[in-house]
Amino acid sequence: MMKTTHSPLPTFLLCAAFLLCTWCSCSSSDDPTPEPTPPDTEEPAPDPKPAPDPDPDKQPPAPWPYARLTGLWNHLTGLDATAVATALDVNMIWTNDPEYNGQMTWEQSHMYKSLQIPGVDYVFGKINRVAWGWTHQGSLEHARWVAGLSLEHPEIIGLYLNDFYDEIEEGYRTEDQWREIIAATRSVNPDLDL
Repeated sequence: MMKTTHSPLPTFLLCAAFLLCTWCSCSSSDDPTPEPTPPDTEEPAPDPKPAPDPDPDKQPPAPWPYARLTGLWNHLTGLDATAVATALDVNMIWTNDPEYNGQMTWEQSHMYKSLQIPGVDYVFGKINRVAWGWTHQGSLEHARWVAGLSLEHPEIIGLYLNDFYDEIEEGYRTEDQWREIIAATRSVNPDLDL
């Protein structure tokens, strides 16, 4: 019995022709959709009043203090992300320092090194996963350390809790342990975004 093979070229050409025809028909200038009619000169009806807020003591959220954030998640601390950050016009990096051991300095941190990249103005610190070797006690110390640094270095604009839900669902952390980490962060800098 003879085995036959089929070239993928005809299938590719058929798909390309279909996409080209679809694109041409969507971009046609003789679109049958009618032009919108100009609005009447009458005054528009006033917007209905919003429903009253059930919580009269509720404070409006603080305005976002950063004009624009374009982020890069740099998981590799030894990677020089300058070319990527420049090409993507990144101004914020999600960093990946090791668990704080009481000896690391600011200048040794991945946060500091990321801020040395031209155009990078902000960083997020990180609490990593117990599944990847972090301890709960180390996470608490790291949270306090990053929160303390953020008071001295306003370029640290947040701390992210890596895989928050996965850690709970997979049994590596409890909700109470995450609350403890959040409380440790807040005890040092209550304004640090999480």
